[in-house]
Amino acid sequence: MVIGIQQVPGSRKLLFGGRVMSNKPPEPVQIKKVLLLLYAAEIISFAISYAPDDSDKTKPIVVAQLGMNNGTPSLFQTENWKSLPLQPE
Repeated sequence: MVIGIQQVPGSRKLLFGGRVMSNKPPEPVQIKKVLLLLYAAEIISFAISYAPDDSDKTKPIVVAQLGMNNGTPSLFQTENWKSLPLQPE
């Protein structure tokens, strides 16, 4: 997932807004922090599965999707965004 996000052109600007002037892909640790924040706020959810022929379960398939709350995507609910910290304490 991290590699896929890094390969999207302009992913650094998409993740961190217009204040970022670099065209370099974001560092893996930055992507992981963003994903964990979105997961903690229930804005995205994950499901892990394995291919039927992967009996050793060595190659997980991770599927991420927008979280839902009462049929509305969590992305559009103000309460979820308010739970994210804006500044380090």
